[in-house]
Amino acid sequence: MVPVEVLLGATCALGQLEAHSGNFSDAEEILTRALTKAEEHFGPHHPKVGVILTCIALMFRHKAKLEHSSALLIQEGLYRRAIEMLKAPSLETEGEESMVQRNDIVALARGGYADILSVQESRKAEGNRMRKLIAAYLYVY
Repeated sequence: MVPVEVLLGATCALGQLEAHSGNFSDAEEILTRALTKAEEHFGPHHPKVGVILTCIALMFRHKAKLEHSSALLIQEGLYRRAIEMLKAPSLETEGEESMVQRNDIVALARGGYADILSVQESRKAEGNRMRKLIAAYLYVY
């Protein structure tokens, strides 16, 4: 890894630690700083930006659970953008999925997105369908 990647990885880890410690304002500030740095260094459409967006979405998910609040629209937007940045092909596409780098992050982003969809009554079927496709994918690989 180059120094910028090491710094971004460490910054994301610190942001996640703050989130898991319940320090959400610090976590959001740290992760936002990492996002800004990644966009400046790699460009706004780079897969590394998708990794950081996934970390931010997971932070909002953890915050919503602990505070019994809802940030569904924020999380959904972050997950959708992260999946796009990670250049993840459609779940229905066979064969191409194995070529995706960062499968673990793609799975986290898709799983979080499926959870967000499943909470919404009008989109529950779409979320459940996505969960089944993700489970089938993870079973195969």
